[in-house]
Amino acid sequence: VSVFILRQNNNDEAQVALFRRCSQMPTFGGHWAAISGSIETQDVSPLATADREVGEETNLGELLGDYDHLLNSGLHIDIAIDKSKGTFGGRMIRVYPFALTLPSEDIHLLSNIEMQGTEHDKMKFLTISDFLGMSDQCVPSLKRAFHHATSGRYLDLPQEIREWEEDRVNGAAYLARKAVDLAAAHTQSGELSEDELS
Repeated sequence: VSVFILRQNNNDEAQVALFRRCSQMPTFGGHWAAISGSIETQDVSPLATADREVGEETNLGELLGDYDHLLNSGLHIDIAIDKSKGTFGGRMIRVYPFALTLPSEDIHLLSNIEMQGTEHDKMKFLTISDFLGMSDQCVPSLKRAFHHATSGRYLDLPQEIREWEEDRVNGAAYLARKAVDLAAAHTQSGELSEDELS
């Protein structure tokens, strides 16, 4: 699982917490990541894993008590890991992304979040635009998992697509055709590459 902790800063801008994995970690040492971990045998679901990992890697349990009602899941993603690097032996890993949105009215809570455990050596909050534009080393598909966890809320989409959200008249088939036509037009104009469409 990957859990993206979101909060509003003093300027009412959305921010996301990032954690740098310790260099001694067996995978992706020194890379920025969300709260993450594997589903263990005692976990009854990816949500249970997300809940456990947040409790192990941050002090949110102490600050909030129960927080699983703040977790929203996104569509899972499958990530092919580069076999040449030896990580995971070149197999596919499935990531279940979650967004944990903190209540903005609790200033004490927002300013007292800390990391715990031994997996990370640094934590920082970035505005969403700074995160999406960052060039630091991140774990594979971190930004893609973020978009899945937040249901695409922060994608930089053409206005035409944003307007589809308000469409309450046409059905899914009509909107899917419009999406394909728009993607084809952007690909032909060079605004989107084939890789960005997959």
